[in-house]
Amino acid sequence: MPDKSSSSTLLPTLGLLVLALGLVAIFRTLGRWPNLDTLIPEFTAIALAAGILYAAGVYLVERFRLGPAALLIILLGTMAIRLTALPQPPALSD
Repeated sequence: MPDKSSSSTLLPTLGLLVLALGLVAIFRTLGRWPNLDTLIPEFTAIALAAGILYAAGVYLVERFRLGPAALLIILLGTMAIRLTALPQPPALSD
């Protein structure tokens, strides 16, 4: 008989993976925009979308008891986001 706790964490862990991939995609998109000074409304909308994804991830972490796979997803997702932004010059600084 399968362990109930492992099967009950699969869906939230997959949800966390989808959210992490969404955040990486958002930050990759922001990194490809050449000049954010001319795209302030678009930047605001996409930053709001990133905040919503982040809040959904916090909800999953707080609501469900997740295992080591979720921790790995969080750490790798964070590193991917940081590495995406690392080579980019500051976009909104003069």
